[in-house]
Amino acid sequence: MRGANGLAGELSHLHADSAGPMCRCGARGCLGVVATTDHVLEAARPLFGPDVNIYDVLGLAAQGEATVRRVLDDFGRLVGRHLAPACVMLNPELIVVDGTLGPAAAPVMEGLHDGLRRHMPDGAYRALTLTLGRLAENAELLGAAHLARAPM
Repeated sequence: MRGANGLAGELSHLHADSAGPMCRCGARGCLGVVATTDHVLEAARPLFGPDVNIYDVLGLAAQGEATVRRVLDDFGRLVGRHLAPACVMLNPELIVVDGTLGPAAAPVMEGLHDGLRRHMPDGAYRALTLTLGRLAENAELLGAAHLARAPM
């Protein structure tokens, strides 16, 4: 789906926080500027110190560190809570989640499932499949190439 001006499916521009930071689209509090690595780090720094970075978080997730897994689960739950209304309206069969999450994928996906399950009708949730993308760093480039070749 392209939508009237090409923004269909741009879930990162769903409204998440009216007091949130400005987005490059001009709106305030879009999901893409609220649910970020900075959000994860804000939650992780009180637990692991002010110098923790996203690579530290991913390393701790790979080691199965329970507290960082909870931070990542909460992050997934936040995203799921804000995606749920779009899923109710559009009733998609599939959501593909960024495949570059690495060791953070499992707890983020668990939280995402939970956030969606809590904020969607049961039938719509059961009809939805969440999967990790397999294109990793090539996803944006391959998607752009596909769009360029697609008829308007």
